[in-house]
Order: sequence, then C-alpha cells, then structure tokens
Amino acid sequence: MKFALIEIGGSHDECLYSQLLFLKGEVNETHLICSVNLQKQVSNFKHFNAKYFFDFQSSKRKRLKSIFKLWLQIRKEKYDIVIFNTAQGSVLRSLMLLPYAKHTNFVGVMHNANKLSKSNSQKLISKRIKKYFVLNDYVTTIQKKLPQLKIASFYPIFFPKFKSISINKPKDEIWICIPGQLQQKRRDYRGLIDSLIADSIPNNLKFLLLGRCTKENECAEIKERIEAKGLDKHFVFWNKFIPNDAFYSYIQISDFIMPLVSADKEPAYLTHKISGSFNLAFAYKKPLLMEASFKHIEDFQENALFYEYATMNEMLKDLNSNILSKSRYYNPKWELDYQQQKYLEFIKRTIK
Repeated sequence: MKFALIEIGGSHDECLYSQLLFLKGEVNETHLICSVNLQKQVSNFKHFNAKYFFDFQSSKRKRLKSIFKLWLQIRKEKYDIVIFNTAQGSVLRSLMLLPYAKHTNFVGVMHNANKLSKSNSQKLISKRIKKYFVLNDYVTTIQKKLPQLKIASFYPIFFPKFKSISINKPKDEIWICIPGQLQQKRRDYRGLIDSLIADSIPNNLKFLLLGRCTKENECAEIKERIEAKGLDKHFVFWNKFIPNDAFYSYIQISDFIMPLVSADKEPAYLTHKISGSFNLAFAYKKPLLMEASFKHIEDFQENALFYEYATMNEMLKDLNSNILSKSRYYNPKWELDYQQQKYLEFIKRTIK
C-alpha cells in the first residue's frame, strides 16, 4: 500500500512524527508532504520513503500552483490513502473539489472538531473526506452530531529523540511548566497571577513560562502583574526562541505540566479541541495541574491534580506531599503499540 501524510496548513508539525511512527513497517511506502515553512521542523524526522515540499503560505498565485502540483502528484503516485494532518482551510477545500481516482481514500485530522458541524467550508471538504481523526477520546463525542462521518481518536504523544542539555535543578525545588508562546488568548496568565499570594507560596516552587514572548505589550503586562504582587522569584521567563533540545529537556525535568487553559474563557477545550500541553504531559508521563472544570474527563482523572483559583494557594502548599504520590499513566492507551494499532485499524477501515 502507498500512503501520503500531508501538512498543507504550515503548522501542527507536532502531530506528524507519531503518525509516521504508526505507519512504519505496516505499509509498503509512505510519502511525507509539507508546506515549505516546515522544512526545518521535519528535518530530523524518519520513517518515510520520500519527502516533498510545496509553497502554500505565500502569494495566491504560488498557492494555486502548489494546489495544482499536489493534485497531479496524488494522481500520479496513485496513493491508496491520503492523510491530511490539518484537514481544514481554503487550500484543502480547493484541493478536495478536484477529481481523483476512485481507489484513492482520504482521511483528515481535525484540531478543532467543532468545524465539522459548524463550518460551511468544512462541509464541502467532508463531501470528499468522510473519515476523521480527533486528538483525544473525549472529542469523539461529536460523532453523535455527525452520523454521516466516521470519527476516531489518536494521541500524537511520540516525539523524536532530542539531545538532552544539562539543566541545574535544585533537588528541593518543584517546577511547574507552562509550555507555549506567551499569549493571553491561549492561556489564562492573568487568572493564575491574580490568584497567587506571595507569602502563601512555598519558597521552593517555580513556574516555568516555557515559550517566547510574541506580543511585547502582553508580555510586559504579565511581567508587571508578577512584579506588582512580589512573585518575581517564582517565575522564569525566556525572551527568545527556545531550541527543541532545550524545550524538551525542560519538559522532561519539570515536575508538573500546567496547560493553564480556562474552560470559562474557552469552553471548546472541554469538548472540541485540546491543548498541546496535554500531549506533552502524556508523552513524558508528567502529572498535570488542571482547572477543576476538567475533572470529569477520564484522562485527567488518572493523571492530574485539580485547582480552583479561589483555593490555588492551598493546593500549591500541598504539592510537596502530593507530588508523584500515586500511580499514574497505567492505562495502556499511553503506549506506542496501543496507539499504533488503533490508528492503523481505523485507517484500514477507510479502504474502499
């Protein structure tokens, strides 16, 4: 069989490696096709037979040319299954309106499943793509609204091995890592900072804001709030891009992952989409600190401690006794064999 794994959106490269790993050894041939802006990000990827890059991110003329060239390649290579790693957007809509051989099967990965039922553009795409992956078991509940589609989940929680860097972490310190670019619209930094009381936080506790500032005014506001409350010693910042070696080294040495997503501000995280921080915690089997709204989700029941802003300081005081105090990640879903088998079974069911 011949597979194509395609990322035309220019992002979500963090989901590609797991899929290449799942396909390894199971198929005769796998081609990785990406937008040109991902060349550096996928340079150390393995487990594919060929790699191609197209320009979907620049001028309209180049975009249309790339759509046509990719369409020709899909027809020429006669892929049995084509998997779109970001199965949404105008480029994919245009691509799906073109004719294909009857034997070619299409599968999509949805990063916001709400689009499947709400977006008119997505409904056009779904005339061609009728099988979708979502990125957590709890997101599959959208299937009830979409009986015409087939929906399954997989967890992209496997990453290339990056070089470990030496990090000095005092034995008595507890590091809570908040991964990702400093963007207030994605994470509730204000809610966290406003809930903290300097005199109540254990001296050995640090929050690692593991991402660079992308909007200087937002970053300045976050830092001002921290300073105004006398919390400077509890927060660590990065002012520039963090290389992968350093990023993943800090993830692995941290004691907790805190996605800092608020169900009140972004209710979609409870039903339709996930935070990349979830998968980083799952990948490295780190306990999560989650807002109490997520208590009903099975993955977090097993692997998280829960907080409310009103009682945040009391919860932080107990981390010394709670840290790694119970068995976590005992479900087989966290293992490669399980995820690979589930992914491939769904892929096979797509064959006409």
